Amino acid sequence: MIGYRSARGEQWEYRHDASGRRTEKRCDRKKIRFTYLWDGDSIAEIREYRDDKLYSVRHLVFNGFELISQQFSRVRQAHPSVAPQWVTRTNYAVSELTGRPLMLFNSEGKTVWRPGQTSLWGLALSLPADTGYPDPRGELDPEADPGLLYAGQWQDAESGLCYNRFRYYEPESGMYLVSDPLGLLGGEQTYRYVPNPLGWIDQYGLAGCPRALARAMKRANRNLAKSAGYMNRAWYKFKGSAAHHIVAWDDPRALGARKILEKYGIHIDSAENGIFLKHVDPNSLQPGSYHRVIHTNKYYADVEARLADAAKANGKQGVLDELDAIRDDLLFNRLIY
Repeated sequence: MIGYRSARGEQWEYRHDASGRRTEKRCDRKKIRFTYLWDGDSIAEIREYRDDKLYSVRHLVFNGFELISQQFSRVRQAHPSVAPQWVTRTNYAVSELTGRPLMLFNSEGKTVWRPGQTSLWGLALSLPADTGYPDPRGELDPEADPGLLYAGQWQDAESGLCYNRFRYYEPESGMYLVSDPLGLLGGEQTYRYVPNPLGWIDQYGLAGCPRALARAMKRANRNLAKSAGYMNRAWYKFKGSAAHHIVAWDDPRALGARKILEKYGIHIDSAENGIFLKHVDPNSLQPGSYHRVIHTNKYYADVEARLADAAKANGKQGVLDELDAIRDDLLFNRLIY
């Protein structure tokens, strides 16, 4: 999106770099603009200018998709006769499983900001100041708002939309504004955000990542390290990767394979059904296939046929062994898709 006109006639412009990352948004009528500095595919700094003068700087530190801390600095001038001074505040974040900041604390442990109430899909139901928590002394700071909704989603107050790196998300409908770049290869619902925003994230607007599956693989790897002294490369997450279900969670093309897992009591979010794959960063150290390109008809048909043959030959153990074999194929990027 390169522009937006509000109901009040305000024209907003959005600029991007060669990689499609937003570098600036501005409204000449309001004489305000924001610039963005990136660390890979995550925003690291936001600068706000008013009347062409630097007004504030916001530094953000992330652990994956979760905000850890932010440092907010802005110009304050107590009186026209006094020189303006920069005031800096550092706050620390606690986030929900969806990556949405739940609270910000200062160095003394006092809450300085809470988000407003939202619907399941992120639609604002109250202002940030109206959180349902008492604030009789006015201790909550609206300027501390980092501007995040769910993981990787930057809220634009002028439109109500969320910039999600590769697409724009609309909380009112719970959908993206444009179709999946992969078309039907990304699934039948090409505008969908995620199946369940309480357990899934989509940090870049390309593919949902199930939190339960990621946690199961990390837990299985820790247990493997304790019991056997080594770890499974397929269950180790490098930066730029996402959790992938070998048997898809909800794609109708995987219905037959899901029934095989259900028959033998293998949970869809178990580590046995998972692998971490490269997501959006082609330079990621994550070995194996590229997550975005394997959701093909050939892949789903091949997985179902292999699991069906394994089940006939050796029941549940055969299915588990075949899941291991498919995981190895993905890990070593054998073209099974």
